[in-house]
Order: sequence, then C-alpha cells, then structure tokens
Amino acid sequence: MGQATLIPLTLSKVCPYFYLGGKVAKRFTDTNIWKKEWFMELSPEEKCAVRYIYDDCDQVGVWKPNFKLAEFIIGKKIDWKLLLKKCNGNIDILDNGKWFVIEFCNFQYGQLNEASPPHRRYIKMLNDYGLIERVMKGYSKGINTLQDKEEDKEEDKDKEEDKKIQRKDLNKIYTFEDFWKDYPINAKGRKPEKKKAEDQFKKIKFIEELEKLKLGTQNYAIEQNTEFIKYAFRFIRDKTYLDYLDKARSKSKMQQTYENYQKQYGRNHAGQSEK
Repeated sequence: MGQATLIPLTLSKVCPYFYLGGKVAKRFTDTNIWKKEWFMELSPEEKCAVRYIYDDCDQVGVWKPNFKLAEFIIGKKIDWKLLLKKCNGNIDILDNGKWFVIEFCNFQYGQLNEASPPHRRYIKMLNDYGLIERVMKGYSKGINTLQDKEEDKEEDKDKEEDKKIQRKDLNKIYTFEDFWKDYPINAKGRKPEKKKAEDQFKKIKFIEELEKLKLGTQNYAIEQNTEFIKYAFRFIRDKTYLDYLDKARSKSKMQQTYENYQKQYGRNHAGQSEK
C-alpha cells in the first residue's frame, strides 16, 4: 500500500490521477468498458474523467462532484454537461446534485442480500439516497419483505400457469407419446431410456423446433437401419433430428456407414465361411 499504481505512460500523461499513491478502496473494474461504443467515442480526457468518477464514487456508485479537483487530477478541462450526455445513460444526476453510476452496485456486488453484513451497509446507503427501489428494480427479487414474498409467490404461480398453457399449445403440435410412437425400435425390439427421452422432450419450448423434431423423427424411422438406432434422449439432446429434415434424402449417414462396413468386411467374412 502507498506505492503508485503503474499504468502505460501515454495514459498517465493525460490522467496523472493514476499515479497518486495512498490507501484506496478496492473494487472490481469493468475491463470491457474500453470496447463499448459510447466509451470509445469519448476523448482521452473524457475517458479519464469517467474512470475518475467510477473510482472516486462511494460504495454504492454515488459521486459528489468536485470538478475543480477532478480537472486538476486529470490535467485537462472537461465539459461536464457534454460528458454526461455522451455517457449514454450510464451516469445520472440525482436531485441532490450528486452523480450516480447506475450499474455500479449490480456490477460490484451482484444481487444485494440483507443476510450479508456488508450488503446491509450498502442497502442502508441506498435507502438514505432514495435509490433502493431503483437499484433493486434490476434484480429478479429485491429486499424480501413479507409483501415482496407474497408478490413473488403470485408471480411464480402466474409463470407456472403460463408454462402449462404453453405446453398445451405445444402438445397440439406433437406430444411426447406421439414422438415415442414414431421413434424406431432397436435391433433387440426395444426403446430404452423412455424417462430420459421425456425429460429432453420437455426442454423444447418453441413450436418451430417441435415441428422439426416431428419431421426429423419420422424421416429417421423410415431411413434408419435398426442396427444403429440411437437412444431417443440423445436423439433429442444432440438435435440429431436436424440431420433428417430432408425427405428427399435417400440414405442416412449411419446407413451409409453400415453399408460401407458390409462392403469392406462382409465379403471377407463370407470368404472365411466358405473355406
């Protein structure tokens, strides 16, 4: 601690802030920011200004503007109003005049949880700023009050009902029993692993994909040699049915392999039996 952080010299000339020593808070840095279009369009000084805000803001992403100090550290004058517009909505001004890095908490901490001691501090800070609802809005679940839990239960019920309705619509196209009936038996006259096949079948969520499975299965049953029948669950999981959508195809890859094997080794076996 207390040692200067080394960065490329070209950046340090524009932004000497990075050479300042001293004890600072540790936090994650989004290295992909350099590839984001809005950031790429900023001038070198503006990039330093954004990085300064991200590094100098408090633990929940709120920055108390001190433009004079920021410009002294960066070493350049900044048009702050223009910079705010060019930040593409990633930074906002609060009613109290402070600047807020919108995705800061989400990036640094993930989903905030009252059961976590460090998170409780951040949640209190967000409450004090009046930002708790705004930050939690991006999460699937916010602070778990009794009301929130009841709303979550109702939402889960609605989702389950939607799934049932969606599955009914899919069953109008092709049911698992239809698939199992269409799927060919193997050389031993069996269709193993039915439960696994049904589990894979239930993962299909779109009508278009289900129609492909139906066509591919029916063609597979016609074309395939029973010597090489694939397990049904693998047929769905590996999307093998996509290889059998063309009705005009005369022979499957597996059948061709089988015939090639017969041509190469069948004659040798026949010759040995004659001897």
